[in-house]
Amino acid sequence: MKSGALLGGKYRLDQKIGEGAMGEVWSAENQATGGKVALKLILPSSQELRTVDLRERLMREAKACGKLKHRNIVQIYDVGQTPQGDPFLVLELLHGQALDKLLKEKRRIEPRLAARITGEIASALAAAHAAKVIHRDLKPANVFLHREEGMPEESFIVKVLDFGVSKSLDSADSPATVTGAVVGSPAYMSPEQVGMSKALDHGTDIWSLGIVLYELLTGVRPFTGSVNEVIRQILLTSVPPPSDRVRGIPPELDAIVARCTMPKKTDRYASASELSRALMAIAETSRSMQIPVSTPLPPAPGPPHPRT
Repeated sequence: MKSGALLGGKYRLDQKIGEGAMGEVWSAENQATGGKVALKLILPSSQELRTVDLRERLMREAKACGKLKHRNIVQIYDVGQTPQGDPFLVLELLHGQALDKLLKEKRRIEPRLAARITGEIASALAAAHAAKVIHRDLKPANVFLHREEGMPEESFIVKVLDFGVSKSLDSADSPATVTGAVVGSPAYMSPEQVGMSKALDHGTDIWSLGIVLYELLTGVRPFTGSVNEVIRQILLTSVPPPSDRVRGIPPELDAIVARCTMPKKTDRYASASELSRALMAIAETSRSMQIPVSTPLPPAPGPPHPRT
């Protein structure tokens, strides 16, 4: 695609603002209204997935987000088709920074802010779960800190992105694999997800959010190594408390991470709404939790805790 191209008869491409395994995201203008939007396009030449899988992911995202109206979920306005016959999504145009980029810059996020960010993510998940949609690929790269026009520089709205591998609990057409590969990002998957269970529910997203919170607080993921090694650790070991790695992490956040990542999904938070309330209570009342992002990390701990 090139700048200036007209798609769907009314969307004029401006500039490419993002690129990933699925395709590209461009800023564009709706020629009928003058409104600024983002267009998400697939790349048929992608080596990671077949074009048919990319199309299925894009349309799954359209169906999932199309019925989700929440301030913490990116809004989809329209679906169109390129001259090559590939679908594209028309989304709200976001301004700011992806959470993974912020984490890379800061190394880790101070606890109170981490609680606020994950609290808003949990609020988005609660809306999705109420609509019987589970995300299945929650990670910092799929979270955006959006700054609306006129907002102070330090203010933002959390937006959950990319429902391309989401699953509708009302449908049987959302397989656990795509072209033989496990759906999602292994480092953030729940035990039942890496086990390719067909009985996934909201508990898998709650586990993933617990891993995201751990990473924000410590700057690292609890499980690392090859894909096979990560899966082995997820199935056989417990997520260690964030305070084992970083001094000063409040016990309340240790407890939230622990409950999110319980091996049995019935032992996790009963709902994303309950989790959001717990996180936002910390974000709103615990001003003493701040840790300078420049504080040196202590030596890495030993292997993850074995499950008892």
